[in-house]
Amino acid sequence: MSRVSSHQLSAVLNFFLLLVSVQDRTSAVLVPSEVRIGALYDGESPTDRTAVRLAVEFVNNRTDILPATRIRIVEGTVVMLANLDSVLTVCHQAEKGVATFIGPGSSSSVKTTQLVSAGLAIPQIAPIATDPMLDNPEKYPYLLRMSAPDTVQSRALVDLVNEFGWQQMSILVSRDDYGTHGLMEFKTLASQRGWLIRTVQQFQPKENPAQIDVLRQLKAIKTAGARIILLNCGGLLGMEVLRKASTMGMTGTGWVWIVTDGIASMSELSEEVPEDLVGVLGTRPVGSSGDLYTSFRQVWRGADPILYPGAGRMKIEARAAKYADAVLTFAYALQQIIKDGFYRPETPLFCEGNVSWKWSNGPAMLEYLKKVDEPGISQRLRFTAARIPREPLFDIVNLRKHGWQTVGRWDEARGLSMPSRNVTFMGMADPVPEDYRTDLRNRTLKVVTIEESPFMIMRDQDDQGRILHGNERFSGFCVDLLDWMSQEMGFRYDLYHVADNNWGAKDPITGRWNGVVADVAYKKADMVVASITIRADREEVVDFTTPYIDVGLTFVMSKVGRKEISLFNFFGPLEKRLWLLIAITTVAVGVFLSIVNKLSPYSCRPVAVTKPGQDNHEREPSLKQKEKTEKAEENEDDDDDDENDQTRITLGDWIWNSFCTLFQQGPEEYPKSAAGRFTAGVWWLVILILIATYTANLAAHLTIGRLQETVGSVEDLAKQTEIAYGTVLSSGPHSFFQQSGIETFQTMARYMATHDVMVATSEEGIARARRGNYAFVWDSGILDYVTKTPPCDLKTVGRLFSKTGYGFALQKNSPYTKEFTEKILWARESGKLEELFNKWTGGSECAREDAKLSTIVIGLDHMLGVFVLVYGHFFVLTFTHSFFPSLRTGGSECAREDAKLSTIVIGLDHMLGPVVLSAPVRTLS
Repeated sequence: MSRVSSHQLSAVLNFFLLLVSVQDRTSAVLVPSEVRIGALYDGESPTDRTAVRLAVEFVNNRTDILPATRIRIVEGTVVMLANLDSVLTVCHQAEKGVATFIGPGSSSSVKTTQLVSAGLAIPQIAPIATDPMLDNPEKYPYLLRMSAPDTVQSRALVDLVNEFGWQQMSILVSRDDYGTHGLMEFKTLASQRGWLIRTVQQFQPKENPAQIDVLRQLKAIKTAGARIILLNCGGLLGMEVLRKASTMGMTGTGWVWIVTDGIASMSELSEEVPEDLVGVLGTRPVGSSGDLYTSFRQVWRGADPILYPGAGRMKIEARAAKYADAVLTFAYALQQIIKDGFYRPETPLFCEGNVSWKWSNGPAMLEYLKKVDEPGISQRLRFTAARIPREPLFDIVNLRKHGWQTVGRWDEARGLSMPSRNVTFMGMADPVPEDYRTDLRNRTLKVVTIEESPFMIMRDQDDQGRILHGNERFSGFCVDLLDWMSQEMGFRYDLYHVADNNWGAKDPITGRWNGVVADVAYKKADMVVASITIRADREEVVDFTTPYIDVGLTFVMSKVGRKEISLFNFFGPLEKRLWLLIAITTVAVGVFLSIVNKLSPYSCRPVAVTKPGQDNHEREPSLKQKEKTEKAEENEDDDDDDENDQTRITLGDWIWNSFCTLFQQGPEEYPKSAAGRFTAGVWWLVILILIATYTANLAAHLTIGRLQETVGSVEDLAKQTEIAYGTVLSSGPHSFFQQSGIETFQTMARYMATHDVMVATSEEGIARARRGNYAFVWDSGILDYVTKTPPCDLKTVGRLFSKTGYGFALQKNSPYTKEFTEKILWARESGKLEELFNKWTGGSECAREDAKLSTIVIGLDHMLGVFVLVYGHFFVLTFTHSFFPSLRTGGSECAREDAKLSTIVIGLDHMLGPVVLSAPVRTLS
């Protein structure tokens, strides 16, 4: 029993000794003496190769990272647009047993090489690939990035643009993944801030950057007017774009080019920089904030520039620092995986055949890469769960004569920091350039218009019958304004009339626009110059300038009852029946006076004058009677001459006296009897009232006529249906009624839609209103002009509604909108617009005509008033002296004097009145 036990114990001891020896030998194998990495370069920058080689030497020479293991590089070059060659290059490196791939630089190449990396389960470290599309871990499962994605860089760019107060810019990108995806986040953030991106242009990249064709894109950017240009493309492509922009005069004073990390990270720009490129701004990842930067810079500065292109300089560019950090990250991960005992030696893997080749230790290596948290060169090396750097930092750099100079820094926590703002702009300028500026000089604009007097008048022949062509066919307010602007701003223009003769409305079914708006919205014309109203729906497809005239909507109707002026217009104030009654009454008064004269005994005897204190039987004969008595005594042969003259007045004489009184002319004889005098006094009073009434009605009749007053506002118009109303089809007013939410206008819109009241042009609507029983709704600027010009048969009714203005319409986001707006504002302030408006609208001819007629009538009234008041004064005096003798000896002499003075003053007032009132007529004329 004991012997067996000894034998068994010896066997167990030998087994453990063997196991320990095996474990010792296994541990020695799992600490590799050499590990290979695949380095992929895409030819963008020769310093990429230098950075990887010097970083490998830096790691191999240190004893604190991989003391027993050396890293060897398997190098390869990929071509950005040659995907098959890139795949073959990566497969060739995998066959040599690499533990990871470092590179390439461009995002497009990374996407291609990641297909092989993910297929073989070999981790890939991308130093500078920033395409946001690479954020998808399912599509790119074995990718680790050393640079933050472009979404982060876009936030830095937004803060940089905002720092200088720019709000308009253009974007130029290469038509590849890096270019097209790089500024997507910037465009989103710019839109949220209300910035205006004038144009986004793309160009096709080439393997040889000198072969790119970008002149068309640069011309479009120059035309767009924004002077701030964001360029996102590869470094060599970007430098070629800047050189071509320089030949087009787009890199001088006033221009600002902002480039992304693809260009701003190029170390080649540390050489002598051309003057026309000095002033470029850029953002690039920080490359000098890591703890190992100083020690690695010593290696960098001590390297031979011949063997290591780009080395030997004082500074390490960010791009090179990121490549070096990629090597350090792999070294830290390898160190930890060896230390934990999970390292498995890499084996050759092949891309060919049906066998699924994968590196068994690839997933573990990827996890250790993600967990790295060690000092680096550009910054501390640590990553998020999405396998991108934590706390990304960006330098704001400015291209100077001897290369890039850092002028600011950005990080996610604190944003942008530019304490000194020590920036040199393009053209060696210091002041901050404007974000928008365009030059209209020597440009020819295609201008569409539509006829409407007095703003735009079109004719094919001049007054001499000569055929007109081109711009000669047009005249009017808008043409004069456009001519003045072209002289001030230096542009030329070609005018043409819109083909469909419409102003511009949107079809509710197709969504297509018509009229002048369509020509500009669909880029057939550069701008609209006409009396076109500024409306919100039109602003969706075109840009309007500030209004050059403020208008609103109103409507016109015919003046009912106005007649042509003739010789017999003075009969108009009174009806025909009244004129007939006046004539009959005049004759009747004459007949009545004749009868009273015949029947009254006092009309056939002499009338004596009673002296004061004398009785009636003692009164003396009147002077006239004495003369007649003396004459009778001398002519005793003729007994008929002894009779009183009253007995000789015939019926015709009394009728004639009645007509003389009607026209305020003194009669030849006055009645002597009390009844006759009473009748004459009543007749005089009637005539006084009649003439006053006639003169008042005559003034009103000759000036304004009897106008129709049944419709006094747009609300009155909407409530009735006897008078039709409408506007121009497919016009601004038509769109207003269709889109209005106010009940009154909705009612009018329904009426217009169900009745035949719409017209094709404003001229047709005005003509229909003149024919009567129709109200034409249109812009007040046009209708006010129409009502002021002959034949003066229209009137505007009611208040203005839908107040807006006339403006010029340009293409959406046109570079010239701001310039035209500023010029219109200057024209308004300087009085130029008022000058042109007075030239084409002038004073109101209708008002001048009415003023003349009013003055004539008022003058007649005043002259007639003189006779009425003066004659009435003496009539009262004569009447009172004849019928109330007591007044001759009593009463106030002062009162009588005041009455006389009042009569004289009133008479002078009426006589001078026509002279005073005629002065404005002479002025208007």
